[in-house]
Amino acid sequence: MIKRNPERTKARLLRSGAALFDAKEYRNVSILAIAQAAGCNSALISYYFGGKAALYQAVVKEECQELSRLQEEVEAAGGTPLERLTRYLQEILRSQLEPQKHVNILYRELINPSGVLDNQLWDHLKAISSYLQSLLHQAQEAGQIQPPQEARDYAYAAFLLEAITELLFLLKEHTLPFNPEGKSPEQLLEDLVHFALRTVKKGSSRFIVGWQISAILLLCLATSHCRNL
Repeated sequence: MIKRNPERTKARLLRSGAALFDAKEYRNVSILAIAQAAGCNSALISYYFGGKAALYQAVVKEECQELSRLQEEVEAAGGTPLERLTRYLQEILRSQLEPQKHVNILYRELINPSGVLDNQLWDHLKAISSYLQSLLHQAQEAGQIQPPQEARDYAYAAFLLEAITELLFLLKEHTLPFNPEGKSPEQLLEDLVHFALRTVKKGSSRFIVGWQISAILLLCLATSHCRNL
């Protein structure tokens, strides 16, 4: 009799669930399909996770934990606040572009919630914004950028930087009008981050708000793309 390895079985179920949830909406993925993809009995999903909803929550948790791990790696590598900020955004984008990652789940959940998650996804997104704002404050203390003219300036800037990173992933297969050279998403991100940070370095809150509005409009355009994920 072959003895089952619980950890390997759970890992297979997580991988299979992540791949299927990435390809389809939560409600369109069956327990049987997950079990077949993992090569095990469907009853093991309830045994190890408590059901499909709990498995989905575990998949989302794993994807969110990747963002926390990237932050730890950036801090360990060191550098100036702006260097760490740029590297963090680059690592987020690079991680999302990896084929084995399943970030479509996160974007779809934001646009069309499954109803089975609590606030864990929003908490991780807020943690990204908080970290970016922290780096901007550190940059200001180090004399790299100007002090904010208004209390919300760094929050606006963090929102803009997040939006740029997310849009480059969502629109990765499209030719953007300001990228006729066909730069990679990673190269384009570095250019856009430097451009966005110039507004902070100049301390122009009006310009930052203008770019925030542009980012919101672009996110609205990307929403239709997300609905088809």
